[in-house]
Amino acid sequence: MLLLEKIKEKKIYIVLIILITLITGIIYSLKFTAKEYISSATILLIKTEKISEKEVNNLGNLELSNNQISIFKEILKSDATVQEIRKNTDIQENNLSKDIKLTRNSDSLKIQVKCKDENKAIEINNKLLKIFSTKISELYDNVQIYTVDTSHIIGSTYPISILVPILISLIIGICISFGYTLILVLKEKYYI
Repeated sequence: MLLLEKIKEKKIYIVLIILITLITGIIYSLKFTAKEYISSATILLIKTEKISEKEVNNLGNLELSNNQISIFKEILKSDATVQEIRKNTDIQENNLSKDIKLTRNSDSLKIQVKCKDENKAIEINNKLLKIFSTKISELYDNVQIYTVDTSHIIGSTYPISILVPILISLIIGICISFGYTLILVLKEKYYI
């Protein structure tokens, strides 16, 4: 009963302690948790036919089936592709294959890469475009790739882990305020 009375009596101090630790956790999360940048590039796959050595006739966009999209995703996320990117650059992202995304927009394909460094996100995306172009040329001799949008940053996000330091700071604030109140109760009960 004495504990509840002390909590009511010192509620301003308790709230201040919790707020200070919570603000500290938010500042820590925003300052020391790395942003992830998302780079994007858009490409078109155009069917062609050779008329002569120098002339090529465009037949329009390649009709993409879900199976082809799955194959393209596998090409982009394959270990060989990731190793080639790492070999030609100083990029050492741990889970690079999970940070690569391929989506279909009506007639085009969008390749997106998530990375903690803005410049590396663009560099990885450029390398992916080159590797993808080479591998598609090997698979389909009658397809040309046209880059609609070159690699550029479309946004940035914080990873989900930004909430962890905030929750930890909240728990620490509650523990400190509870400890503060308990010390006051014990001091009053045994020393007065």
